[in-house]
Amino acid sequence: MAPVSRVDLRLIGSHAGVEIGADGPSQMGLEDLAMIAATQGSTVLYPSDATSTAALVAEMADISGVSYLRTTRGGYPVLYGADERFPVGGSKTLRSSPDDAVTLIGAGVTLHQALAAADTLAEQGCGPA
Repeated sequence: MAPVSRVDLRLIGSHAGVEIGADGPSQMGLEDLAMIAATQGSTVLYPSDATSTAALVAEMADISGVSYLRTTRGGYPVLYGADERFPVGGSKTLRSSPDDAVTLIGAGVTLHQALAAADTLAEQGCGPA
C-alpha cells in the first residue's frame, strides 16, 4: 500500500541472508531484497561496512517512496574511510588493474567474500599479484 499511497517509508532489516550462521537455515531471510526491489518505486540499499551503513542511513532520510536498508549480523572490517561518499544508485570498484582476468562482484557481506576470493586468485597466479 505504501507505493500506491505515495508514502515515504524507510525500512531496515537485520539478520537476513545466508550470513545468519548458527541460527540455521530456518532463520535465513533470503527474500527480503527481492521482495522490496519488486515494490514499485522502491530503493534497496545493502552496505558492506560500518562507514557505508552510516552514510546510507543518512542518504535514506532523503529518499522518496519505499526504501530498505539490509544490515548484516556480524562485525566486518571497515573498508572505506570516514570521508567516502555513497550516492544512492552508485557502486564502487575496490580493486582494478589492466591485467585483470576475472571480475568479482559483491554487495554487503558478500563484498568481503569477493575480496577474499580475489586474494586467493592472486595467490594462485590469476590476475595481478
